[in-house]
Amino acid sequence: MTIVLQIVNGAAEKLGVKSAESALEPGDFQVIVDEMNDMLTEWADIGLTPAFVEVLNSTDTVNVDRNAVSAIKSNLAIRIAPSFQRGVQRELAVAAAATLQALEASEIFIGEVALPDTLPSGSGNDCSNVFSNDRFFPQNKKVNF
Repeated sequence: MTIVLQIVNGAAEKLGVKSAESALEPGDFQVIVDEMNDMLTEWADIGLTPAFVEVLNSTDTVNVDRNAVSAIKSNLAIRIAPSFQRGVQRELAVAAAATLQALEASEIFIGEVALPDTLPSGSGNDCSNVFSNDRFFPQNKKVNF
């Protein structure tokens, strides 16, 4: 499981506002956590992180699939860039788009498609055999065919 501190530090490092040796200021940390909660709540609404529950502390577990962590870090870095007066590098933008697209492909399932009762199946509307004279679409009137 991934904790808040790992995601926040990862996003801040991708943006270049934190180095591996230094810690974030408490105010900066809270800004990033708030943005992460907002982003992941939006993603939960569209089905990308359905199990997400808002987090508060640096040691809280972020309840998302492991395959979402990279997309969260990259896209969070882009979202926090204005707060830290940083520009987004092209490589970061490309990585964020690619990881988000991969997350969408892995999480979104279209499901079964309901087909209309008028869609032909087989070679026609008659089931002609010795034992049965059933119709494919019994609710449709015979005069329509």
